[in-house]
Amino acid sequence: MTGAPSGETPEATILVCDDKNDTREAIISYLDFEGFEVRRAENGEQALEMIKESQPDLVLLDGMMPGMDGLDVLKTIRTTAETSYLPVIMVTARGDTSDVARALKSGATDYLVKPVQLELLVSRVRTALRLADLEADRRALQERLKRLNILTDLTLQVVGVEGSEPVRRAAEEMRALIAELLRLESERDQVADTLTD
Repeated sequence: MTGAPSGETPEATILVCDDKNDTREAIISYLDFEGFEVRRAENGEQALEMIKESQPDLVLLDGMMPGMDGLDVLKTIRTTAETSYLPVIMVTARGDTSDVARALKSGATDYLVKPVQLELLVSRVRTALRLADLEADRRALQERLKRLNILTDLTLQVVGVEGSEPVRRAAEEMRALIAELLRLESERDQVADTLTD
């Protein structure tokens, strides 16, 4: 199912996992209308299988389901290397502070209590997706910085002179990468602050 007009790319792929058909379909319809590609799962086991087959950009996960509940699904997602950074928003009827804290401590990106206002849900989805993009950029930048640091060390060993042109260029690029990393971390923190407001 896709809400993107013909020929346009959907905004993102969202997996909605809820055992209640009416709740699941209402969320799916609204997300579809908002331009997201939406997939559905009726239980935790099905959600994990779908994630394994084709990872979505974000998961909306009910907390109370028969069999594997939402918290167990979330823990499985967080302990699997390929999905450890996958944004997961819990959408559940459990509204006690202890339930919210337990889900966030287990790695939920956000937590919404049913009945959820669909406009708020879409805002939280977009914020979580933006935060995930920033985190992916930060990890890629860290990896580049690590490789550049190795190259700089090798260049120093080969050239043996700190004032050489390759070393100077590598140092400039490293300074630029560090500045970019700091900017991304600042932007990520600002987006994260909007999640807690």
